[in-house]
Amino acid sequence: RSAVYSDDLAYYLGKQPLSFVSPKSKELIKLNHLGSNICRLQANSLVERLRIIGLTLNEKTNDGLYRDWLAAGMDQGLATLLREAAAFRRGYAIVWDSSGKQRPRVTIESSRTMAVRRDPETREILEGVKVWRDGNDTHVVLYGADAIYRFKSTDETGVSGLKQVGETSNPLGTPPVAEVLNADLASGYGVCEFQDTKPLVDA
Repeated sequence: RSAVYSDDLAYYLGKQPLSFVSPKSKELIKLNHLGSNICRLQANSLVERLRIIGLTLNEKTNDGLYRDWLAAGMDQGLATLLREAAAFRRGYAIVWDSSGKQRPRVTIESSRTMAVRRDPETREILEGVKVWRDGNDTHVVLYGADAIYRFKSTDETGVSGLKQVGETSNPLGTPPVAEVLNADLASGYGVCEFQDTKPLVDA
């Protein structure tokens, strides 16, 4: 999906290629780029209207859960998560306590670096994966239901030579990954909120 996400990002940043202009017209208007940035406005105006005002557990309001939500910084993180979903079809959050002190952290992750595998029947997340580059090194974390595995590759292409460098037990029994999917159909592929606006921006 990298190519699709790159296209979405270009429109979100207002840096998409200028639609075709004849060489003669281009010379006359002396314009190589036009960024109206309506796409970002469209995504952000939607996200700005969404708020979490309470959390429930077993269908009852739970103030303690809401305090945990605030302590994890999700009053700010939610907007980033929803913006990712609006612009790139899906956004991810990882919830994990690496300190062992029952102080879980929530990190918002980009769909450009994460993916999940779901059970085709129940749609439950079976595994999650996060990939990022650091110089010539490629890092991969596989979030499973029972364990979290870390891999690293020093291959410059980043597509081979992955070696396992760590393993952490996961007592949760489920991958600590949540996906927010911006879908209007049951297919589950997700939609870019400004997909229909791209041709208008081009025009």
